[in-house]
Parts: sequence; structure tokens; C-alpha cells
Amino acid sequence: MNWIIARKWCQAHYIDLVAIQSREENVYLNDYLPQQKKYYWIGIRKLKREWNLVAINKSLTPEVSNWAPNEPNNGKGNERCVEIYIKSAKNSGTWNDESCLRNKTALCYKASCRPDSCSGNGECMENINNHTCKCSQGFYGVRCENAIKCRELASPAHGSMRCTRPLGSFFYKAECEFHCEERYRLNTSSKLLCGPDGQWTDSQPQCEVSCQLDSCSGNGECVETNNSLKCRCFQGFYGQRCESAVLCSIIQAPRDGSVICPGSTGELRYGSTCSFACHAGFTLHGTKVMMCNASGEWVGEKPLCQVHRSLLMDVVKWVVAALTVLPIIVWVFILYQRKKKAKQFGLNNDTYSDNPPEVYRNSAESLI
Repeated sequence: MNWIIARKWCQAHYIDLVAIQSREENVYLNDYLPQQKKYYWIGIRKLKREWNLVAINKSLTPEVSNWAPNEPNNGKGNERCVEIYIKSAKNSGTWNDESCLRNKTALCYKASCRPDSCSGNGECMENINNHTCKCSQGFYGVRCENAIKCRELASPAHGSMRCTRPLGSFFYKAECEFHCEERYRLNTSSKLLCGPDGQWTDSQPQCEVSCQLDSCSGNGECVETNNSLKCRCFQGFYGQRCESAVLCSIIQAPRDGSVICPGSTGELRYGSTCSFACHAGFTLHGTKVMMCNASGEWVGEKPLCQVHRSLLMDVVKWVVAALTVLPIIVWVFILYQRKKKAKQFGLNNDTYSDNPPEVYRNSAESLI
């Protein structure tokens, strides 16, 4: 029967044409089967340029192949099926590609593999009168019934661990997730998976102190060292968490002036500024704005408020004018007082004289 009919006959009476999956099967079949003039069909066929084990729908691998020398060669064209030489004088137990239309003996097999033969964790390989399990990664045992185990993990200090274990505690495919308390962070991955080699994808996580936005009160640089934190304070701040600011003394307003410290809440901290102004008629001499530095000292010399120069000059002019006019006023006053006294004296003399006053003229007539 040709290859197609042979396969249908095997599927009807057994399972399928034999799917040879090892060199040992070749040896066994060559020793066990009787010689046939036209040899035997086996369950291998070329599909889409690849040789396939049709019963299990797998590609043929080099380690299983047992071709005769110079085969497959498609010597007669359209040689897409495979026969096995049983007890041949030459190349016994090897394979040859052949036209699927040639007539040969069907070599069938009866399956010993069951759905649970390998515990669902491996591939069941049919052998003559038996089967073997090819375990998937992460499993071992005759029936692949055992899972590889990874070392046990624990919750880290200042943290927690939650695991999903489909195959049991810390066995292959177990997945553990870790979390840390506030202000701590993991030093490795947050999720670990138990691999097929019995190793976790990362080391046991630990929760380490972590810098936060407010670790240094916003006034310094947070540095992580040896699972601890250290704050490097900016200029003008101090303390373990840079929580304290350098303060300057309260500054007084200048005489005849005022001082304003914008943004001050009662404390004049590092960086605070105070501006000075003078009352009307006075001019500011010195620093207009003073700033509190990182040492707690005011930068600049405290200013003074002095009278406007133009006003001072006006005062001087008035004083000079007053000093110039004052002697004249005094002289006039004295002269006035003298005249007043003279008049009083003249009136008093008139009361004692009976004769009217004579007028003396400064002329020649007065001498005649």
C-alpha cells in the first residue's frame, strides 16, 4: 500500500504510522521486525520544505534523524515520504526518501502515552512497548511530578512580602512581591520569580532608608550612606534635618527715618532684606537695603537720615540776612530812644521859662 493508504490503515487499527523519536528505536525496530522485500513506511513526511513526524506534528531534529548516506536526495523527484531499511544488506536501520505512491508495508504503533503520563509537566515520548517523559524546564522525575524549588525568602525589616505559589511554597513559578514602609525603599527588584534552574531572578530584597522630598526640610541636600541619611545643609541653615535657619538681630530704623523688612514673620532669617527710607525733608546716606547673611550678620553699613542740603542753605541764608539786618534795627532803635528822651527833656525846660524860645540863626545877621 502507498504511504497515504498505509497511514489511514494504521489510524484505523492502531494509532498512526510509527513516529521514531530516538536512535534506540531505530535499533530496536531493525532487530525486532522481519525483513520485507519493499521495506516499511514510517510516519515521516516532507511538508513545506521540512520533514515532519506526522503523528505528533513535530519537525524532525538532527539528533533523531537516521538517514542513509547521501539521503534524502529526492533522486526520482517528488520523494516526500520516508521508508526504513529493515535488515537490509547495506545501511540496515537507516532511512530513505521515497515517492509516497510506492507500495510498502505499513509500520504502525500503539500508543502508551496518556494525558497524565507526564503529570502535565513534560512531553510523553513513545517508545517500543513503553514511553518516557521529557520534562519541561523546572520539573523532574520519572513522570515529571516534581518541581524545582528555590531557597525560601522572608519579609524584609520595615517591609512586607506577598507570594503567589501555583506549585507550592517557593517552587518553580512562585512569584513574590515586596513593599517597604514609608521613608524606605527596596534595594533590588520589587518582584522576584523562581526560575526553572532553582534560582530567584534577583537577590532577597531589603528595605533601606530613602531620601524624601522633606528629608532635609527643603533646606539641604539628602545623601544616602550605609542605610542611613545625612543632610548637607544649604548656606544659612543648620540642624540634623536642616530645620533651623540662621537669624539676624532686629534692626532699628534710623533717626528721622523708617525700616521695612518685607516677608518677615517676626524672625529675620538668612536671606531676609530690610530697606530704609527717610521722612520728608531728609536724605538717606548709606546702604538703602541690608541683607542677613549666612553668619547671622547684616551686610552693609546702617544708613543715616540727614536734612536736605537745599533746606539747610535756605536756613543759613535767613540767618545771615538776619544777622546783617539786626545791627541796623538795633541802631535805629537806639536812635529812636535817644530822640524820645531828648524831647522829654525839652518839654520839661519850657515849664520854667517865661520867655518864648529864641531862634538862633547861623548867619551874619546874628552878629550885628
